[in-house]
Amino acid sequence: MPSALIVDDALEFQATLAALLRAAGYDVATARSLAEARAVLAARSPTVVLAALTLPDGPGIELLSAAPGPGAPAFIVIAGHAAVGDAITALGRGAFDYVTTPIDLPRWHATLANLARWRDLCEEIDRVRRSQPADGAAIVPVAIGTSIADAEQRLILATLDACGGDKARAAKILGISLKTLYNRLNRYKSIPTSAA
Repeated sequence: MPSALIVDDALEFQATLAALLRAAGYDVATARSLAEARAVLAARSPTVVLAALTLPDGPGIELLSAAPGPGAPAFIVIAGHAAVGDAITALGRGAFDYVTTPIDLPRWHATLANLARWRDLCEEIDRVRRSQPADGAAIVPVAIGTSIADAEQRLILATLDACGGDKARAAKILGISLKTLYNRLNRYKSIPTSAA
């Protein structure tokens, strides 16, 4: 079962968001501050962390560094208003998404669908990693009938993972520009689960 950590000091909003996540099949934990969130993250590894941009003891985006590396949760920033600069900062530091309150339900459902697709891709990357041959060269399995676009996506994501998230290195290995890599990654985030 996927799990979520909601970090927000607005208890009514926290309860609403928890209800939405539980309805989507998530096990939910909550925290009201960075300190509480760090304690939860030390004890468990959720699938996703949803953190308010502003918390009583600091900016929620600081939690991005609380659980780094493989298996790190997706991070969604929650803000009371849309600020382009905040969104760029959050996404640039590795956030999965940036949502504003009040929650726009169609946008929220799209975010959850993208998150489910992201989880599936992470699992696929783990399978690929485990199936590497002895010489260390990665094999990216592609079934007959797979579209070129899906094969390209698998190859890009597997290469990025093999490079430890180093986008410049992955782009060089793939023989594409860094801008092209970013465009592909942004497109993969926006593909609805049903189109996969």
